[in-house]
Amino acid sequence: MSSTFDDAFGVVQSLARAFEANQLHYLSSSYQESDVRKDFIDEFLIALGWDINHDWQRKFESLDRQIDTLDYELYCLTDEEIKL
Repeated sequence: MSSTFDDAFGVVQSLARAFEANQLHYLSSSYQESDVRKDFIDEFLIALGWDINHDWQRKFESLDRQIDTLDYELYCLTDEEIKL
């Protein structure tokens, strides 16, 4: 198997060990769903290579703004025309 699989498997094992070591806390009513998401689910999905933070979306938005700026320069638009 690839090192990517091995890395992901190591993260999942670590998450399982952390849960087992603190099981009473994680199963208590004081441990919130949002904490489960942050402490376990997000980490699991990241280990699988999922882009849970939507980094691609931020990159796309930045690229989109750059294209807009180039369009404004290409067509010599004024600030007033850009606002429209």
